Amino acid sequence: IWRLNYIGNKAFAGTSFDTVTIPYLFDGDWDGAFADMPLLSTVELDDRVYKLPVGVFENSASLLVKGFTDKITVYDERCFSNSGLTGNISIINTDGMSVSIEDYAFANCKNITILYIDGCASYIGDSAFLGCSSIETLGLGEGVSRLGPYCFSGLLGLTYVKLPSTIDSLNEG
Repeated sequence: IWRLNYIGNKAFAGTSFDTVTIPYLFDGDWDGAFADMPLLSTVELDDRVYKLPVGVFENSASLLVKGFTDKITVYDERCFSNSGLTGNISIINTDGMSVSIEDYAFANCKNITILYIDGCASYIGDSAFLGCSSIETLGLGEGVSRLGPYCFSGLLGLTYVKLPSTIDSLNEG
């Protein structure tokens, strides 16, 4: 079986692809590989993909992600920032694995309306959801204990928030 080990930063920038499929067999370095794709509308993830690397879909168009799975354990810095990520996002892990939501991971994703993060993510990074102005409902599960500075700053449409009793640190912003 052939495995792809590397896709360069912004390798597909400016291309007219509208769909990208990420297979399980890809386990190498793909930071920023699909950033700056103005027509990208659909991302299909194999249900065994476990990491979304730095800036992988940054500045890409209206994204519908098929296969947002409970296997993803790393949402790296800026993986979706300034993208058109659309819909309701649930970050869960049914395998009991810890999930990492890094700084600016979803910053300025203006089309997310509902966000739920279960207790698998004990810490949510700095500015992780900064400027996600269409989020109306935010739910954090028991186990989330620390929120980085400005992680939910600029959620102008927010009408409902559910915070867990496990939060022991709320930073500025």
